Amino acid sequence: MKKIIISIPLCLFILSIAIQSQTPDDKRGNIWLFGYTDGVFPPPPGFGVVKMDFNAPPLTVSDAQLNLSFSQTNASICDTDGDLLFFTNGIYIGKPNNEIMMNGDGLSLGIWTDAYAETGMIMAGGAVILPVPDSDSLYVVIHGKLQIYENPTLICMDKVYYSIVDMSLDNGEGAVTEKNVELVSDTLAVGDISVVRHGNGRDWWVIVPKYNSNIYYKTILTPDGFQELQAQGIDIPVKEGLGQSLFSPDGTRYARNELAGGIGVYDTVYVYDFDRCTGQLSNLIHFAYADSAFSGGVAFSPNSKLLHVPHYKHVFQFDLEAPDIFASMDTVATWDTFFSPFNTHFYLASLAPDGKIYMNAVNGVNVLHVINNPNEKGEACDIDQNGFQLPVYNATLPYLPNFRLGKWEGSPCDTIVPVSATAPAFPLPELTVYPNPASSFFVVNGQNVDFSLYDGTGRVVRRLPAINGESKINLSGLAQGIYFYKAEKNGRIVKNGKLIVERRD
Repeated sequence: MKKIIISIPLCLFILSIAIQSQTPDDKRGNIWLFGYTDGVFPPPPGFGVVKMDFNAPPLTVSDAQLNLSFSQTNASICDTDGDLLFFTNGIYIGKPNNEIMMNGDGLSLGIWTDAYAETGMIMAGGAVILPVPDSDSLYVVIHGKLQIYENPTLICMDKVYYSIVDMSLDNGEGAVTEKNVELVSDTLAVGDISVVRHGNGRDWWVIVPKYNSNIYYKTILTPDGFQELQAQGIDIPVKEGLGQSLFSPDGTRYARNELAGGIGVYDTVYVYDFDRCTGQLSNLIHFAYADSAFSGGVAFSPNSKLLHVPHYKHVFQFDLEAPDIFASMDTVATWDTFFSPFNTHFYLASLAPDGKIYMNAVNGVNVLHVINNPNEKGEACDIDQNGFQLPVYNATLPYLPNFRLGKWEGSPCDTIVPVSATAPAFPLPELTVYPNPASSFFVVNGQNVDFSLYDGTGRVVRRLPAINGESKINLSGLAQGIYFYKAEKNGRIVKNGKLIVERRD
């Protein structure tokens, strides 16, 4: 396997990790995936998927041996040792061995998901993966559904779903046990799914903006599931555009950059204060600026004091501690007219575990731009255009939250207390049934539950008393169609639903 070695001084690499490392999850985002194949495997030269490994210096890039494409949506997660567990391109959930995870296909079903099945979903920030708090095996994949309306034309997300992955299943390779569970339904900003750790250091805030609005939907992921959805309206509406949104590394700010219209149109950066205890956004600061732009990214410095805005032909820097943030605007890079093979205009940005900010381009090219010292003001931030060579063409940048962020020391919520006295609005299931649809078998996983499967007439066709763990149920002899199941525990129904049985030649 060919590897590209990137030399980074050992002391700087360790320092950047140590400064942020506060939780057992600090290696969850240490593998980044890049590239595309458009369904061709093995891919031709210059195409394919590679992984960037931040686990230890020197930083390496190697062939990921994956037959998939990351068009825009790109999310992955590692275990606590920094080894890749699974990933998604918004179409399906994949495993490192180049297989789709059991029951991991069919995310965010719709005509646009079908249209981009070979290339991956085209929403930057359209998915994110979180470990379920206090669980050794459960993960939540939060993913959006693209919708395009006519008369008038409206491009938005109309739903945000979540799917649950249990890595204890399928011999430790994981299985999707709940899929496409609706979390938010409205006209929503495209791909602007952002997450940050709660001030208690355990739970996670999830925030999704409404399209062309001042409304933000919010919820909290706890060990028991998602809490009741909240909606906050604040200040002025945000004009939807092609851009990026995220939280600062310390979780105290939330920023969005939105391309408002087209060439010569002023684009706007919105920066809010964020309270990790209450989830409230406040103190909006927004500023508009002009550029010959088709894109707008945003990234905070590791110390959360500077905001870097890659914007097509320029990279701007703003001092968030300045009395007048807009007046602090500094053009720290102007595109050098490089082509590889297309233009390498600046697009999205991500702060990496090595303390640097990496930026991709608006086209499928084989380079990344690098901000080497993002805590430094002006030219001292040291932007190396086209400074990171990739062995494949790439059009995406992964979205991973700051797993290193711990609890908010000294805050009203820096200890673990129940978020609500009521049950979660979206509880995690006590029992899972997968895959669904199923063909030759399905699996039931639960603790001390009685499981019954019925046909359309109400006749019991399968019954398993006192399931304790994972049980595989054979479907031989059952006709194709819709069946119904019921699971009981101590006389209480813990789950019921439909199971679709289909035959596949």
